[in-house]
Amino acid sequence: PAESSTNAIDLATASYDGTTRVWDVAKCATSSSKKTKKVLKGSMSGVWCCAYSQDASVLVAGCSKGSICVYNATKGKYDMLARQDSSHGASAVFACSMGRDMLLATGGGDNKIKLWALASSGAPSAPMMKAELLGHSGDVVACTFRPSTSIVASGSEDRH
Repeated sequence: PAESSTNAIDLATASYDGTTRVWDVAKCATSSSKKTKKVLKGSMSGVWCCAYSQDASVLVAGCSKGSICVYNATKGKYDMLARQDSSHGASAVFACSMGRDMLLATGGGDNKIKLWALASSGAPSAPMMKAELLGHSGDVVACTFRPSTSIVASGSEDRH
């Protein structure tokens, strides 16, 4: 799984080796060097998904042991801001998406979508869970926000 920042310069990829890698797309396209810009090692397990905030200031990664890693993506620093248990139990965070007002949606192996708030003033902080969305009977493997709204679409192994 991969996610590009809104300025289309950085691309983040999730990996089962426990890293989230950030690539400078412009540099990779024009250079023979295809090296990563930054390797983020905040996860204690495989990384299943990643998502940038709409303003590209925050990168979030969802991990196979159920944690969420939050990185400050401003100025290309990618400093870890927080690691939070997603409350999806021991199951993986398969999907994550950042909506407006720093609202994060995660989907996991517990068949739920969870909505999280990140502080939008100053530096983002650890996510605080705001709601659980129920209705799936299988692992939630995809979720995304409709642009400029708070509407979430999700996909699950239950095919509903």
